[in-house]
Amino acid sequence: MRRVIRSFAMLSIMEECSMNEVIRERVAKAELFSKGENTMRRLILNIGLVLAIIYIVPFVVYGVGSVVAGLKPPEGASPATFLVSVFVSKFGTAICFVLIFYFAREGLRGRWLLYACLWWLMFVIGEVGQAIGPQYSWPEAVAGIISETVYWPLSAFVTHRMTGAR
Repeated sequence: MRRVIRSFAMLSIMEECSMNEVIRERVAKAELFSKGENTMRRLILNIGLVLAIIYIVPFVVYGVGSVVAGLKPPEGASPATFLVSVFVSKFGTAICFVLIFYFAREGLRGRWLLYACLWWLMFVIGEVGQAIGPQYSWPEAVAGIISETVYWPLSAFVTHRMTGAR
């Protein structure tokens, strides 16, 4: 009889341990899912913030440039078409900027300014290349370089803070 009671007690303990293990697994999966959900929300918010920064700053700089250096809006397209084309271009750039930083965050830990400088260099070379061409002026290139000098470090700092790469 004692053996039966002991066997029953062991079986009961084993069942309880098995249930605890199942519960632990489910809790771990739920935590993992919520972390993934939180990460996705942060990435989407980060992309939105970077998009706002790199979309708004150039308009401010070019606005000042139009007063100071006489910059003119582009000709040939309606203002709405121009704004949409700039938005689409900046949207793609914001996605790449945030996702590259996110996937390389371990290597970029604490080096957000370096990351900004690399993007700045890439875009400054593009501005100079456009200014050498026929339909882009040097004052426009300078306004672009000023914009990029403001928005890349600001975007990199925001991205660094939001991805948690300390």
